[in-house]
Amino acid sequence: MPEAGDLELAAPAGNLALRAAGSVAVEAGAVAIRSRIGIGLTVETPDGATQSVLTLEGGTARLAA
Repeated sequence: MPEAGDLELAAPAGNLALRAAGSVAVEAGAVAIRSRIGIGLTVETPDGATQSVLTLEGGTARLAA
């Protein structure tokens, strides 16, 4: 349960997507990202072509550019 003054976004029975035409900024004293399966970060060109990818899953880190 969130504490007073906190904000929680939850989709307990589905997925959650955040999309923006511009930038999304996250600023905090600390940021924690947790996943049961894996984490992927992808950089794309404006036309959607993949430029670089960082994948973390199953004890393995992969970086491609």
